[in-house]
Amino acid sequence: MARIGAEKAKDIGGSQSEFFSLKNDKDEAHVRILYETAEQLDIYATHRIEVDGKERYVECINPEGDERLPSCPGCTRDGYPSIKLFIKLFDITAQKYKVWDRGKTFIPTITGFLDKYKALTNRPYDIVRHGVAKSMDTTYQLFPLDKDDKTLADFETQPEILGTLVLVKTQQEMQDMIDGITPDSAPTRRTSKAKAGLDTF
Repeated sequence: MARIGAEKAKDIGGSQSEFFSLKNDKDEAHVRILYETAEQLDIYATHRIEVDGKERYVECINPEGDERLPSCPGCTRDGYPSIKLFIKLFDITAQKYKVWDRGKTFIPTITGFLDKYKALTNRPYDIVRHGVAKSMDTTYQLFPLDKDDKTLADFETQPEILGTLVLVKTQQEMQDMIDGITPDSAPTRRTSKAKAGLDTF
């Protein structure tokens, strides 16, 4: 199913990449956000399934409930998928590529910055957390800094989302995961990613 669009997302109720996080109130980081258009945003319909004692994101097989497609065991269990925005960024403070895990309510924040500033790659941003550790009321502020006109062409590599932070499974593999059955050597369904010129800093 791969990436879904920002507009469509509003209507749907161990990895090589490292998650970005700010754990405490007033924590901040200096970052590059690696997108130039809303179409490039990494928005996925997911389910959280326990794998070897750890919860992992698994891509929803059929987020829109299309009767022509295989049913999704995750949707059968949960009722509907969770829409997640995975923001690829370069953490300048830590000098690492990371992925910021956000819910769908954060999508308008990012699309708003894209509307105002166009490419997000053309300037660094400061991200500041407001909320104590583990607080459910935590919010984040993004502060755009001076424009320097960098583009995605200036970037060399990027965090991977599918297959690392978001597992991609067949219907049977997902059902086995939900049932706690460890797969032996069944092949994983591969999802193609059409990425127009996305490289990273």
